[in-house]
Amino acid sequence: MNQNSSFMKWMDSQLDADPQFRSQVEQALAELRVQQDLTALREERGLSQRRVARMLGVRQPVPPCGTDEHR
Repeated sequence: MNQNSSFMKWMDSQLDADPQFRSQVEQALAELRVQQDLTALREERGLSQRRVARMLGVRQPVPPCGTDEHR
């Protein structure tokens, strides 16, 4: 069994054992999907982060995905 399989089995057991943890993980994954979708859309349209920030009327560029600055 490789490390990835072992980790996934462990993670599944943690999610099954703790409904609150499962909810937190699901929420974080949903937020990540939104970030990824927005990044993909921005890139498909050829927009820079700075341009999106201007379009939104904010002074600083929208932080890149994967940072806590988006909150």
